[in-house]
Amino acid sequence: MQPENSVNYVQAGIVRQLYFNDSLRFAELNVDGVPSDQFSYHLRQLVKYGVIEKNRYNAYQLTVLGRTRAIMLYPDKSTFVQQGFLGVRLVVTKVEASRRYILMQQRSAVPYKGKYATPGDRVLFGEDVQVAAARALEAQTGLSGTIALCGLHHLKDVYQHDIVQDKYFFVCAVSEPQGTLLAQGPSGANMWMAYDDLAKSDQLVHGCLELIGLAASDTMSFLEKTYRVETY
Repeated sequence: MQPENSVNYVQAGIVRQLYFNDSLRFAELNVDGVPSDQFSYHLRQLVKYGVIEKNRYNAYQLTVLGRTRAIMLYPDKSTFVQQGFLGVRLVVTKVEASRRYILMQQRSAVPYKGKYATPGDRVLFGEDVQVAAARALEAQTGLSGTIALCGLHHLKDVYQHDIVQDKYFFVCAVSEPQGTLLAQGPSGANMWMAYDDLAKSDQLVHGCLELIGLAASDTMSFLEKTYRVETY
């Protein structure tokens, strides 16, 4: 079985040629002399999945989807460039009796099940960051509030010498939270925790305090760090 980010080498060759040419006929595409029946099969597969199409001149060209995929194809490999996970993390704060509280979730899913993290979610394809943050805030906590983008946190998790997660988080500070807090969100149980208690806890997901620090900064900030984890 091929890795998810790979493609058959014949199909990769077809996509790569059409990336540099507006359109090509069958014979022009088959520069490696692949047997005609085998080459025809791969052309049909690419047409089936909407990557290429025939134009009115009976030549093949990339579709919109095909151009999108071709951009991500390595120039000398039959694999696509892998991208990191894009998400939003929400640092929701309130002050009571002169103490600063952060809204945390005790994770109910792997990885890092049982540990505490700020709520958040992935950024969907084509979704604006502000929209993603508002959607995640409502879905995970039931709250609304004033959302401000404060920074970008790029973190990589290394487990047993391999990168197991490569994540880019848009860090958003949420002030003036309103509404009724959900006891349980899709990612875990919600609870307010005093910041000074958080700072002493050994149950935080790594990088959590740094992420909270980004949200408290007066300027747009960027943090990039690699964490070596003992469990995953």
